Amino acid sequence: MPLRMAEYCLGVFRLFGRFPRQVLLYVGEAPLRMASELRGRDVRFRYRAIDIRDLDGDRLLESEQVGDNVIAILARLQDHKDAVRRIVERGSSVWRRSSGRPRWASY
Repeated sequence: MPLRMAEYCLGVFRLFGRFPRQVLLYVGEAPLRMASELRGRDVRFRYRAIDIRDLDGDRLLESEQVGDNVIAILARLQDHKDAVRRIVERGSSVWRRSSGRPRWASY
């Protein structure tokens, strides 16, 4: 993973002339143990690695950003069932306030 992240970093640098701030969000059954840096004799590359279980899902659920809400389902939550219900309800109310049908609908 460190090699892949270094390649992504250099690709972004080539395109935009700036180094990105990289964060790896680990979602797996086993605890996070992978390295988050690549070292050579005169080279050192590193990025931040976060285990999804270390995130506060209830705080992410409070966000108005649907991406944060979806990540909340994978994180540490008080009540997963309630979280899914709240996200679906929030999405339904946004859908009703819009044109009345999803953007992708062709009917």
